Amino acid sequence: MKSLILYFLSGFTAGFLFIFFTGSSFLGVFLVAALSIAFEVFLYIRGVPPKREEASDFVCIVIPAYNEEGSLKRSVESALNQSYEKRVVVLVNDNSTDSTGALMKKYAEENEGVIYLENKKNLGKFGSIMRAYREVEADVYVIVDADNEFPENYVEYYVSRMKGIDALESSLSSYNSCNSFTSIIHTLEISLMSSIRVMNLFPNFTGRGMFIRREVFEFLDKEKISGKDDGAMMNVAMKFGRFRYRYFTGPILKEYATEKFRDFVNQRDRWYILGMLETIKKSSWEIPMIFGLYSGLVFSTLSLGIVLPALGFLRYGVLSLELIAGTFIHSSIYSKKLEVGCNLLVGGVLGVVMIVVNVSLILRSFLRIVLGKVPSSWYKVSKS
Repeated sequence: MKSLILYFLSGFTAGFLFIFFTGSSFLGVFLVAALSIAFEVFLYIRGVPPKREEASDFVCIVIPAYNEEGSLKRSVESALNQSYEKRVVVLVNDNSTDSTGALMKKYAEENEGVIYLENKKNLGKFGSIMRAYREVEADVYVIVDADNEFPENYVEYYVSRMKGIDALESSLSSYNSCNSFTSIIHTLEISLMSSIRVMNLFPNFTGRGMFIRREVFEFLDKEKISGKDDGAMMNVAMKFGRFRYRYFTGPILKEYATEKFRDFVNQRDRWYILGMLETIKKSSWEIPMIFGLYSGLVFSTLSLGIVLPALGFLRYGVLSLELIAGTFIHSSIYSKKLEVGCNLLVGGVLGVVMIVVNVSLILRSFLRIVLGKVPSSWYKVSKS
C-alpha cells in the first residue's frame, strides 16, 4: 500500500509541476498547444489497425456471470451471431442465486457449440475465466461481460489482426449512454480510456473485450498469478511475461453504463482501490503512476488556472483555457468516433465535466487508501 501511494504521489507531483513550469511563460503555453495537436495526431496514427490477415485460430468466447439473468441474453446472442465460424461459446455460472444458471443451461442445450460450466462456489470473474481456459482448449480467448453487446463482425475483425500480438482489447462504449447524466459520464469515461490506450505505452486492460492468446493463460497458471480483477491480472501478465499487446480502434463492444451516481462512485472504488491494490501487490507500478500524473495535470490546470490569474499571472488562465478547449475537442471527436450517442456539443462539454468528476473520484479513492478505508467486498452495480 505504501508503494501504491508513493507511485501515485510521484505521478501527481510530475503532472502538477509540468503545468506550473509550462504556464510560467507564454512560450510554454504555446508549446503546450503544439504538444496537444501533436498528441491528437499521434493518437490517430497509433490507433490505425494492422492489415487484416487470414485467421485460422480457434476461438473460445468466455462469458462469466454472477446473477445476470436480466442482461445475459444480450451478451450470449451477440456471441452466437458472430461471423467467425471457428469458435465455441463457454458460459460460466459463478454460483449465481437467480435464474442465470437455468438460462445458460438452456442456451447450451439449444445451441451446438455452447458449453455450460457451473462453479460450485463463487470464484469471481478471474477464477471463472481461468476455469474456462483449463477446461476448453483454444488458441484465443475472448473475454466479455454478461451485459455486453457487440456487432457480428467483432470477433472476426480483431482475431484477423492478431498476427504477432499476444493480447489486445477492443474499443469500448455503451448502449444506454444517454439514459441519465451518470450514464453519459460513464460512457465518456470509457471512451476516453479507449482513446488514450491507443498510445500503447503501457498495458491497461479493463477486463471486457479482451482477446488473449492461450500462452498468456499458461503463464498465469504456471506463475500462480491470481486475484479477483481480471484486467489487473492481465496487466501483470503483459509486464512480467513480456507479452506483445496492442490497442487500436475497431468494432465497438458496448456495455451497460451505470445510471445511478451512487453505483458509479462505488464501482470506481472497486476499480481504483481494490483493483489498484491487486496490481501493486504484483509489483506493477505503471498504472498508479499514470493515474497520479493524470490527476496532477487536471488538478493543477483547474487550481492554477483559477488562483494565479486572480493574482495577475494571466498566462496560467490562458493555459487552463487552452487545455480545457483541447479536452472539449478531444471529447467531441471521440464521443462521435466511439458512438457515445450524444451530439458533439454534449460530448465536448460533458467530457470536461467527466474528467473533473473522474479525477475527484480517483483522489477520493486514494484518500480512502491512505485512511485505510478499503471496501470489504467487490461492489456489483444494480441494473435497470
